[in-house]
Amino acid sequence: MSRFWWIVVLSGLGTFLLRWLPLQLQAHLHARPSRPATPLSRVLHAMLATLGAAAITALVVASGASLPASAWISLLSFAAILAVKKWRGGVIGPTFAGVLCFGVLLALSAG
Repeated sequence: MSRFWWIVVLSGLGTFLLRWLPLQLQAHLHARPSRPATPLSRVLHAMLATLGAAAITALVVASGASLPASAWISLLSFAAILAVKKWRGGVIGPTFAGVLCFGVLLALSAG
């Protein structure tokens, strides 16, 4: 297997683990018998809840850094994320809006 494919496979595995491991940890924490929440468990829950949004933000920032000519596309995508977050709340809607905005603007700028 060439070096390129090793990078693709390892990147895919890393991406999968970044999404799967927090879900498994959260399921493990909820499977415990009921007991009072500790400050540490509240902090851990908050961190796990924001992990997805943090990963999407990292992807948007990395995409802007790797394509200097499209930095404005990243800024507009980030603005779309903020607008939908303020309008609807949640994580899925803003994520979808940011990805859609980035993809459409990148396609329009390319051709």
